[in-house]
Amino acid sequence: MYKTGIKIDNFLEIAQILNASDTLHIAFHDDPYPYIIPLSYGFDVVEEELVIYVFINKESRANALIKKNPFVAIESEILYNYFETPYEMVSCSYDSIMAHGKMEELDRDQYDDGLDFILTHCGYEGFIYNEAFLDDIVMYKIVLEDVSGRRCLNRNI
Repeated sequence: MYKTGIKIDNFLEIAQILNASDTLHIAFHDDPYPYIIPLSYGFDVVEEELVIYVFINKESRANALIKKNPFVAIESEILYNYFETPYEMVSCSYDSIMAHGKMEELDRDQYDDGLDFILTHCGYEGFIYNEAFLDDIVMYKIVLEDVSGRRCLNRNI
């Protein structure tokens, strides 16, 4: 039987995957299909909860969808390599997480903190950005719920 990966329940391991991943995919409610976008993100651990920070252009389709329904699904992964399986197929080694949450708009005075988390996660800790940029965005946080992880590793790596 072909295995699809091992479930990850450990909070610390899930946080480590989120830290090592570079892109977050967010699925928004739309009609007739979900609308999914990749975003850079930052995160924090607050009282045993993972809190994601993202920003979106004020005039974007995603922002309009959030106003209609703020409940989203997220996914993030780390792809390590591809390998041949004993089943004469090709698979990949990966770590991934999925979760649900609600997009919560931050007050303008919280934007600096949100951007600090994002810039730090992206490798630009302490970066001084042009504050005019803030006029064009909306900063959100997502407190993750129903978090689950999967791991599939090639034993040869």
